[in-house]
Amino acid sequence: MQNETTSAKESNEQIFVLAVAINEYESEKVSNLKGCVKDVEDLEKMLKEQYAIPAENYLILKNEQATRANIIDSFRSHFAKLQAGDTAVFHYSGHGSWEDGSKEFVEAGLEEAGNRNELLVVQNYGQEGVFNIADKELRWLIHELQFAEDQTPKNINFIGLMDCCFSGSLFRDTEKRSRITLPADNQERGLKDYLEGQYQQLHETTGLKFPAVNFITFSACSPKESALEDNKGGLFTQALVTVLSQSKQELPSYAELHSRLKYRIEEGSGEAQHPFLEYEGKVNPYQSFLSQEVKAAQLLPPLIKKEEKWFTSVGAIHGIYESSWRKTEIQLYAANDLTTAIGTAKLDTIGIEECTLKPTFFNSAQASEEVVVGIYGDQLELSLRVETDMQAVADELVQKWEKSALNRQIRVLDQAKYQLKFDDSSISIYKEDQLLVGGKWDALAEEATADKETVMDFINHSVQQIIRWERIFHIQTPKRSKLDVEGIDI
Repeated sequence: MQNETTSAKESNEQIFVLAVAINEYESEKVSNLKGCVKDVEDLEKMLKEQYAIPAENYLILKNEQATRANIIDSFRSHFAKLQAGDTAVFHYSGHGSWEDGSKEFVEAGLEEAGNRNELLVVQNYGQEGVFNIADKELRWLIHELQFAEDQTPKNINFIGLMDCCFSGSLFRDTEKRSRITLPADNQERGLKDYLEGQYQQLHETTGLKFPAVNFITFSACSPKESALEDNKGGLFTQALVTVLSQSKQELPSYAELHSRLKYRIEEGSGEAQHPFLEYEGKVNPYQSFLSQEVKAAQLLPPLIKKEEKWFTSVGAIHGIYESSWRKTEIQLYAANDLTTAIGTAKLDTIGIEECTLKPTFFNSAQASEEVVVGIYGDQLELSLRVETDMQAVADELVQKWEKSALNRQIRVLDQAKYQLKFDDSSISIYKEDQLLVGGKWDALAEEATADKETVMDFINHSVQQIIRWERIFHIQTPKRSKLDVEGIDI
């Protein structure tokens, strides 16, 4: 859809946005909010400018327009215009809540006892027979968007931006308001009450199950927290607008965007709110935001200052090892310009999830509001053992690595502890002489099809698991622990 700058304007693939903003609720049992309409208007202005989204592709429902029926109907009618390769963005700014889930999902083994539905609170909640929109209903709507009646994929992308919360807390503050409501008259919802009864029909015919979906969703907070707003709007949406506005030259991946949002929102909420990234199906969190392009470079973490100390959001669990970085001079960059360093720093301490830094030179006059640190995890050393007739397959795999987030996580050598072996009938990964994973091509292909992955994706997933285990192994065990690190066999 676009390159590292802003070539969305030149792409044939389109972005469609449905935004819902509710400041004023009909029921007196639901407290009103102040920043939701501003949220969707601010994001609309930024997205239209940065992604050249035509006005007819952007639909906003405000206050009394955002009834249950109108949100569902608009979701279907507005996103029905999408073609293969297009992207649907659903932005909700308002109250979130929860209700007891239907027992049939537990009986079918889809959820555990005590399950809850997470809800988007609609403007006309409180009217007789009007339910809030449940997460299971949103899932079904996404499925309708992405799959034909015969279950053929339509190749449509879905991105959710949820500035609300589903917490059980009723946090209130004189300066910040919580976007959550817990209705006193919690209605009991049967299977027939989800949309037009599609789950009820499944239950009575082929058996209850969740439909397949492919999505990436940002939520304003983790499941047990409250999403906050102040007089400027929702902390999540305002942080999203700020970060994307500063990233015009090189748009962040979804994973990188989550990292940048996390620290901005944690600081703005006094550590009370932590944004949540969720994805499922055939999606790649290392694609650039609202783009099909996979970023070749691993994300660079932000430089953060707290209590007169500087730190960054990577540590031992991300492959930052003492032996590799202790004496290294680390480059600092403006987040919107990675071509010229604006400072340098050295590592002070390495924690499990973060490192503290000591800047040795830092030109704050050149810095944008966001500064990133040129540090990344140690690479997994891997050798390839390839039979002649499989060389093309191995070359294709390496080329894919070079264009993906694995580019800086893997180093291919002639000799290494881990080996990836190709022959005409099988593919395997070994640690020295120990087989870790692999099998016949036909068996792998069948398994990959079942998981909706290609054989290449299967290999990449296995390599990523090894990288994670290697990084866990290198974490220093605290002295008070009685674990024998040398005795752990990965």
